[in-house]
Amino acid sequence: MGAGVGRGLEDEGGKENMTFCNVDMTCWPSGAHGPTRVQRRLIAAWALCAGCLAAAGCGGDGGATPPDPPRAASLTVSPESATLSSLGETANFTATIRDQHGAVFSGSVTWASSDPGVAAVTSGGLVTAVSNGRVTVTAVHQSLTGRAVVSVAQQPAALTLVTGGDQEGLPGRRLPEPVEVVVEDAGGAPVANVTVNFAPAEGHGSVLPESAESDAGGITRTVWTLGDQRGSQRLTASAGEGLTVEVRATAVAELPVVPVCDRSPAVRAALVRLAGRSGCDAVSAGDLAGIDTLDLAGAGIESVRAGDFSGLDSLRLLDLSGNRVADLPGTVFTDVATLRSLDLSGNRLDSLPRAILAGLASLAELRLAGNPGSPFTIHLELLRSDTTRLGAAGPASIALAVAEGAPFPVTLPLVVENGSASAAALSLGAGETLGGPVTVEGPAADSGATRLAPGTLPGVPAGFDGLELRASAPLSLFDPASNTATYRVVFDATWSATTHPTDFPSGAHFSPLIGAVHNAGATFWALGDTATRGIEVMAETGATGPLRTEINAEIPDNALAVITGSQIGSPASTTIQRVLVREDHPLVTLVTMIAPSPDWFVGVNGLSLLMDDGRWVDEMQVVLYPLDSGTDSGTSYRSANRDTSPQQAIRSLKGVSPFSNAPIGTFTFTRVAGG
Repeated sequence: MGAGVGRGLEDEGGKENMTFCNVDMTCWPSGAHGPTRVQRRLIAAWALCAGCLAAAGCGGDGGATPPDPPRAASLTVSPESATLSSLGETANFTATIRDQHGAVFSGSVTWASSDPGVAAVTSGGLVTAVSNGRVTVTAVHQSLTGRAVVSVAQQPAALTLVTGGDQEGLPGRRLPEPVEVVVEDAGGAPVANVTVNFAPAEGHGSVLPESAESDAGGITRTVWTLGDQRGSQRLTASAGEGLTVEVRATAVAELPVVPVCDRSPAVRAALVRLAGRSGCDAVSAGDLAGIDTLDLAGAGIESVRAGDFSGLDSLRLLDLSGNRVADLPGTVFTDVATLRSLDLSGNRLDSLPRAILAGLASLAELRLAGNPGSPFTIHLELLRSDTTRLGAAGPASIALAVAEGAPFPVTLPLVVENGSASAAALSLGAGETLGGPVTVEGPAADSGATRLAPGTLPGVPAGFDGLELRASAPLSLFDPASNTATYRVVFDATWSATTHPTDFPSGAHFSPLIGAVHNAGATFWALGDTATRGIEVMAETGATGPLRTEINAEIPDNALAVITGSQIGSPASTTIQRVLVREDHPLVTLVTMIAPSPDWFVGVNGLSLLMDDGRWVDEMQVVLYPLDSGTDSGTSYRSANRDTSPQQAIRSLKGVSPFSNAPIGTFTFTRVAGG
């Protein structure tokens, strides 16, 4: 009851009596002993005050509870995802904090990237693409976290000629320089693994290869052999969607002549003498064209230059025997297509450069005996010229190639198993580096690979000494599984109190190695992704069973085999002796727990041991840094178990306490067989 309130009561006779009460419940019935006038005024004042208090909700059981003050309750990042198609490209992200009522709440956030090596983020939420991959960008306010996914996937935006343009060469001859083009994204950064096709115009010769993938520098190259017609010739390189670059060359009747005074001293002196001139500047082009024999035997020559023999259009015999020449420029004989006899015996040659004999179509005698590299092996290579991938679907164009140039005409019989060829043999003319192709097709039904082997080798004709022929290994076509390689994997653990001194634990070790050989259809972990159950258990406990189950689930479609290795202390080293990879399963994933730790590990994910040109890597070393699986919130080596909820993305711990910026170890992959 409110203070100073009157209550109406009826007596037995129905007459209403009034009773007045104050705040301490002292009451006066109306009558002789009721309150005085002053008392009545005080009671009225108390009643008015009580009414105000009740209206304000203050005091007593009947008052309303005041609302809670605003507090941060949620954090979102916008946009939720972004894809950047060029290195250096940026995207702006914003973080919005809301209170418990859904209203915008003012507060600062801290931005981070799960892998700054893929995409870096500023304190203001500006993300910049650094390399291809996928990361999680996080904004943190107190205990709240918002996330967005950023994918960096370079797209080719430009195709540019690097070298090999505007060359001059003889009709039907290989140009001295390869044609190189570079694939770049919109920001001018090179793009790897882009297929570039090379196509000469009709009648403008041939290229080798016809298509290839760009390397890590964005570079793709091919060798252009001009067509038989003189004049301007054209080659078009193309990639991506509508990217092209035109390359031009000129087939000339004769190549520019290097001034005699610019040639090697011994060559210069011999040419002046044979021309009957008083000095090198007096030797004319006509003088050079009339020389058919150049005898430089025993002249004490230690080196020769490209262009030394230019302009000798009638030269038939060149004798360089008995000198001290250790290296030859690859184009030194480009200008002497008429040469019939070449004597290089008794020099100091260890090897023959590529294309050294290219264009010497008239050669009938070649002497190479008496050099340290003798007998020089001339490899007759079976080459798939339509693509660098032997396992690609057919039909296939197969040609005979000799890197140095064929010293004499060669015909090599073909043996085809489980398929057919358009000709029984491959041929290569003298001076050619690539012969005409033969079309090989597999069986009508999908019944395994087509095997292509060289038949009986031709003999070395008389007049050629100091060399031998050797055929390349058989090719297995149309079956990616047939192209295999075996690797030895060495894990060198360098994690120690010296490299990572902060709170380095006793009993430091790495759990048993576990991983897979697989293809791009399977991903077992990645920076910026949340860990699978298998990765979580491996990173928290070192147990490998769940991850092994995940790998086995991908066999045989997307995984080839499980990889296992020993547990080791640190620093220490362990070796996995044999890891078999195939062209259709060229990737390796390998992980191990950092122990003791809450959920930390090291490893590689989807590492390809197959190069863009279809060859296997000889050796590759990967530097390892610590990783956080995002499943436990512990911050020290021996933190108590504390599940992270919600689960965080896998991220790098390089430079994050207790780790320093130093590596934690290396994986070294060394090819020991195959390929």
